[in-house]
Amino acid sequence: MFMMSLFAAVFLIVYIHDRTQKFAGWMAVAYCLGLVAYCLDISRTVDSTAMTMAMNTAFWCLSGAVIAAVCARCDRPFPKLYFAGLLCLGYVSNIYFTFMSHDLAMRSSMSNVVGGLMIALTIPMLYSRKRQKIDRAIFIVMTSIAVIMCVRPYLSFAIFGPESGTQYLQSGYALILHLTSAFIALAGAMVMLLASGLDMMDRLHRLSRTDYLTGLRNRRGMEATFDRLELENNLDGCAVIAVDIDKFKALNDQYGHPVGDVILKRVADCLNQLIGEIGTVGRVGGEEFLIVLSSVHAQAAIHFSEQVRSAIALIQHPEIDPGESVTASFGVAIVEQGETSRSALHRADTALYAAKDGGRNRVETAVSAVEQKRAG
Repeated sequence: MFMMSLFAAVFLIVYIHDRTQKFAGWMAVAYCLGLVAYCLDISRTVDSTAMTMAMNTAFWCLSGAVIAAVCARCDRPFPKLYFAGLLCLGYVSNIYFTFMSHDLAMRSSMSNVVGGLMIALTIPMLYSRKRQKIDRAIFIVMTSIAVIMCVRPYLSFAIFGPESGTQYLQSGYALILHLTSAFIALAGAMVMLLASGLDMMDRLHRLSRTDYLTGLRNRRGMEATFDRLELENNLDGCAVIAVDIDKFKALNDQYGHPVGDVILKRVADCLNQLIGEIGTVGRVGGEEFLIVLSSVHAQAAIHFSEQVRSAIALIQHPEIDPGESVTASFGVAIVEQGETSRSALHRADTALYAAKDGGRNRVETAVSAVEQKRAG
């Protein structure tokens, strides 16, 4: 009972601290229902039909809350139809083995099997997601829980026989039930709490590398991208494209910062949609963006930049005067063999300044690193 209460409280605290952790909220509900089911179980007598039905209802609702938790983590819809079918199977079997067959052993077995089958509904969702170690751990634990719940009544009856005396709490079945329930509660809590902690760390990590306004990578995120490419020796031949919205300060001064933020979001969405999976884009300054394309030829990078430049110029901004448009200037640098990301960025920025000086709303290509060193 103490363990159930503790885990319910911990999951609830996690959810209150971070409302995006919906699966932690559902796990708090699951452990609260587990506490209710346990209290009903230890206070009932073997022949208390109403108490048994209430305990089974809490037990199945607990399974439903666990399913909802996994659905929230895997971003999947709750399997309402399958869950409702299993719930109906549970109630029908309870009623049949209580009032018609009078087989209390089968009634208990079916109650556990139904709960195990409910938990088994999470297995396909977790199997398709088990790329990371924590997801594989959740998959193993949930599979184990489903198997334990299905086989424990038969294991108990095989060892102790289908006891049906009035001393339920002293029976072998109650012993196995409570021991396995404690194991299930502990294993489920440990793996889910670990997953919750890792998710929180991952979210904080992503937030530290994400621009709050546009949702793109920020400067730190782009630096991490360069670090990864350099570590994988995949930086050579990449295109580094510096982008700057033309006369953005004047737009802010004339229309206000809220309008400027809307314009930035539209430009960011445009860049993100056009780049898609072929590269990475980030916002590295007020109106400055940076694009990194996987290994491409110089002409392809220039052609792509021209397409993006034209697309930005065609974006409609109803907040500004109809005669005005928002344009951007581009500086393109192809990373040369052995060149550092810092050097490529400097060349792209130099080309961007040349595009600004050349009249804006244009694409300029950076001189090679060798020529830049000679000029320097």
